[in-house]
Amino acid sequence: MVYLADWYSALKNGKQLTNIEWYFDHYGPYVVDVYNAVKEDQSIVA
Repeated sequence: MVYLADWYSALKNGKQLTNIEWYFDHYGPYVVDVYNAVKEDQSIVA
């Protein structure tokens, strides 16, 4: 979802919402910082 927000903002406004440098692997866009933030935030983990 973070990637999609960045992507849409780049299309509409010409710049990302975040300063993340996205890495693309076999499964799509990925960045370990976003993964770790979600993993550490107990309000997000179900």
